[in-house]
Amino acid sequence: NMEVETKLNTPEMRQIQNDALVKNIPNMYKNIPLTKKRMDEAGVKPSDIKTLDDLQKIPVYGQPEMRELIAEVGFDMKKILQMLMGPGADDIYVMAATSGTTGMPTPYPIVRSGLPMLRELNNRMMWRCGVRPGDKIVLAFGLSMFLAGSPTLLAMEDFPGITIIPVGAEAGTARIINFARLFGGDAIMCTPSLALHMIEKAPDIMDEGVKGLGFRILLCGAEPGAGIPEVRKRLESEYGAKLFDMGAGVGVSCDYPEYQGMHSIGDDMVYYELMDPDTGKSVPLEDGNTGLGVFTTLSGDGGGMLGMRMTLGDVHQVFTSPCPCGQTGYRYKIVGRTDDMLK
Repeated sequence: NMEVETKLNTPEMRQIQNDALVKNIPNMYKNIPLTKKRMDEAGVKPSDIKTLDDLQKIPVYGQPEMRELIAEVGFDMKKILQMLMGPGADDIYVMAATSGTTGMPTPYPIVRSGLPMLRELNNRMMWRCGVRPGDKIVLAFGLSMFLAGSPTLLAMEDFPGITIIPVGAEAGTARIINFARLFGGDAIMCTPSLALHMIEKAPDIMDEGVKGLGFRILLCGAEPGAGIPEVRKRLESEYGAKLFDMGAGVGVSCDYPEYQGMHSIGDDMVYYELMDPDTGKSVPLEDGNTGLGVFTTLSGDGGGMLGMRMTLGDVHQVFTSPCPCGQTGYRYKIVGRTDDMLK
């Protein structure tokens, strides 16, 4: 979307974000019970939000707060969705969720009215990774409720001219490899760990290395790995393909030989902040600074997956200087987590 890309990480884009936020705040307050509750508890009225900086008056919301809400309503998912989405709870098209490794799964509902935004963001990411009309995409993220699975399948429906092969991680390594061989594939979307696992298993399954699958693009996300130099080197060498890192917000890495982080490509739809995870204070979006990544939806009514000042728990390092690849948008790297994880 060249109308947007030339404005990424510019003062003009910040003004676009500011205008969208101020216009949307009354709708978010009126329609989303959780937003109203959070603003009321902070003593903030819609009229108090006159600029992007005023968002700092509202505390950040993440998985720990979500678990508190779930316990508060007695694990009643209907009530949880009403709090998260208001009237939008009646418009849910697909339910996705986290794995639930730290307790009750966190819901990520996809609403019909949110599909255009989801598809636009996905299209921008895939185009930057070199996907073009006529390509075949093997979708090997987990399709059973995971955010990177079925919602990604829905998001790709709007990309012109591609063929989607949704085999899913649940099918197992042998089936993924055999489907890729049977139908062909220009790109595969999966976790870095699955891509590494396929390297080990491919010789037993197809009597040759994974390079024989013919992928030219690896689209990896949903976990760390694609940004780690050693992992990147091995994946690109073994597959003979270009590796791209995507996710943890609305970003995707570029094709510069040395990893530069993920370019933010959705500034017109999502406002991004950094916050000190210990003090809760805002961290300036300046080159090299580190903090918790915080997101606010600027379109619709602010309900659902990325509402107001929501965090996914990832600690980011940002880079606002021009990228040597020449593409626009500030960049961020994942450098840590604020919650517990399985290893």
